[in-house]
Amino acid sequence: MPSEGSNIPTAEEVERSKVFVNFINILFAIVLGQSFVLITSSNQQGGFKELFMNPVANFAPISTLFLSYTLVITSFVGYNSSIKEFPIRYPWRFVIDIIILFTYFALFTATTNFGLVLLLYSVIFFLYFLWNVFRFVEYRSLVDIKGQLLWRTIHCFIFFAVFIIALIVFNTFRSEFIAGMITTLALVVFISYRILKRPTRTHKTPVQNENYNDLA
Repeated sequence: MPSEGSNIPTAEEVERSKVFVNFINILFAIVLGQSFVLITSSNQQGGFKELFMNPVANFAPISTLFLSYTLVITSFVGYNSSIKEFPIRYPWRFVIDIIILFTYFALFTATTNFGLVLLLYSVIFFLYFLWNVFRFVEYRSLVDIKGQLLWRTIHCFIFFAVFIIALIVFNTFRSEFIAGMITTLALVVFISYRILKRPTRTHKTPVQNENYNDLA
């Protein structure tokens, strides 16, 4: 465990973080692989192959599936970029990572249930928020980038709130028009979230610190 007030991860923490990341990347591959199984399986087998036989009539669930892939794939890219910037120092984020990956798989299985999909989006962004809270705690002694990490955490909470509101609106009106509007909103949210999560490089992060590079 890092010493109190330590500014950069220790060599042991760096190596442990690499193990965590390798395991999570395997889970990403498994989740995406299982999603392909769902796409090629029939409804009787719990899959969605029939959706693509009539894409016009099934435009809504296909769009939902597209959103799920957008979220998961951009999450994979963003996750690996973030971990390179701020390696995992405590196991908290690793545990949340595992929960998020299970939620991603649940998201794929819920493709035809838009209400459940919205609920899972809300859960996912709440987990993102918790993940960022723990990262902030891990690196709170880095005064020059503490503000940046805090803002990223706040962004997660805002997007979580957006999906909670969208879920309430959908459950209130239950119309295809509302579902379509929320689908469009979700795409905008995903893109905005990834843009806001992009490193600003305003300050030196731990991996840019020459002392850190000696440890890695």
